[in-house]
Amino acid sequence: MPKLIPHPFRFLQAYTPLLNLIPGTSYPPALILTAESDDRGSPAHTLKCAATLQKATANTDEVGPMLLAVQSSTGHGGKTDRKDH
Repeated sequence: MPKLIPHPFRFLQAYTPLLNLIPGTSYPPALILTAESDDRGSPAHTLKCAATLQKATANTDEVGPMLLAVQSSTGHGGKTDRKDH
């Protein structure tokens, strides 16, 4: 029998990157990848995480590059007709 977690939201909140970003923190440079055709993890989640990371580091003196790559020819869903951007 699996162990039940008494407070699932607190458990998830403890390790989710999006909810643990601290505004004003100097995060290292990041390369964030996603695919338009990924049907197991929505690209919207990646875009939201990238935007939140960018906002959290916006007012620091040591801002490194935050790069986001969205590919259309990869992912669990296969290739699409859109171009990579």
